Amino acid sequence: MPDCTPHRIGWAVKQAKAGVKVTRRGWKVAGQYVTYVAANGSAKAYLAWNTRSGKRWPATLGQQDLLAEDWARA
Repeated sequence: MPDCTPHRIGWAVKQAKAGVKVTRRGWKVAGQYVTYVAANGSAKAYLAWNTRSGKRWPATLGQQDLLAEDWARA
């Protein structure tokens, strides 16, 4: 069952670090979500955008994303 309670960015980061896929209700692209990628060797940890088609790249969250209160489990 999807999480129906809206959350802030701190919650989203904690969930992502725990392996949960997180998304924003305000995003217009269906199936898009963020995951946590752990540090590996010299590579630092980061949040990654993920699409339904399986593409992934480093997330660059903007002011609207950081201040949003509509984060949820994907």
